[in-house]
Amino acid sequence: SPTTRALGEGDAIAIDWAGCDTTLEFGAPRQGHGLSIHDWLERYLLSTPGLEILLYDHRTGEAADFVAVTCQEGNLIVGLYHCKGAGGAPSGGRVSDVYEVSGQMLKSVAYCDTSILLAHTESRINPGRHRNPSRFVRGTLEQMRALLDGALPTQIHFEIYGVQPGISVAAVDNHLSDLMIYGLEYVKRGGAARSSWLVSP
Repeated sequence: SPTTRALGEGDAIAIDWAGCDTTLEFGAPRQGHGLSIHDWLERYLLSTPGLEILLYDHRTGEAADFVAVTCQEGNLIVGLYHCKGAGGAPSGGRVSDVYEVSGQMLKSVAYCDTSILLAHTESRINPGRHRNPSRFVRGTLEQMRALLDGALPTQIHFEIYGVQPGISVAAVDNHLSDLMIYGLEYVKRGGAARSSWLVSP
């Protein structure tokens, strides 16, 4: 049988999801439960050091649920985050919690190009074209364009993240780790400098 591979360093980043209803992807909180994954992640990303731009692009045809641009040591990191609600309590073998997010991660490789990403963003925030246009949580299109157009190509690094609190990194079985690693490797081959899963401990 083919050898299975364990997740390597940085392949999966465990987060404490305190205050998050990890089974609710987006929408108003349910009584007695925490924030949706989208609302919780928005707060989490807003606290990122060096964050300049945060775009919420969740709907059909998205580049990612969130696009974040941060300045780090003279470089621009463009992070594309894809979220999915957990299918239940965190576990290590729930394949359905990986498949859909993996598919979204693979599609977003097409946006690891500044001109494509800027054109997409300009279209998505246009209220004349969309009933519910995408929105900037921080920054503006003009600021995003100035940052990306003002940097050298060697200073811009794309990173793609699959956000799935239904995965427990401590409990991941061989089949699930293979699926997770396959998605990460495909994304890196497609031009992303880095790719990781944001999961539960």
